[in-house]
Amino acid sequence: MLRKLLSAFRKPAGRKKEARRFRPRVEGLEQRDCPSTSYYWVGNSGLNRLWSNSVNWQYADGTQATDYPRSRSDIAIFDSRATTYCQADTSVEIDELHGSPPSPIRSASSATSPLK
Repeated sequence: MLRKLLSAFRKPAGRKKEARRFRPRVEGLEQRDCPSTSYYWVGNSGLNRLWSNSVNWQYADGTQATDYPRSRSDIAIFDSRATTYCQADTSVEIDELHGSPPSPIRSASSATSPLK
C-alpha cells in the first residue's frame, strides 16, 4: 500500500527534466564623465576683482564665463590675459591652479598680502 502511494509521486521513467540553461547578460552602464572646465582670469569687472564675480572670468575659447571656478574638476588659469590681481572672497575646491609668481590671488581680508 505504501508503494502504491509513493509511486503516485514518482516521475515516469524515461522522461528527464530539461536542465535550465543559464545565459549571463552584460548590461551597459551610462557614461559618467566629469569634464573639467578651464577658467581664465581676466579681471574685466570695473567694480571689483572678486573671484566669485563671473564677469572676471573667461572660458578657454575666449567667451565670457557664466560662472566662476568652484568645483573640484575646475581649473583656474592666470596667464597674460590677467590684467589685475584676483581677490579671493569665497572658499573653493578646484582641481588645478595655474599661474606664475608673484601670486595673482589676494586674500579678501588683506588686499595687500598674496596667498601662499
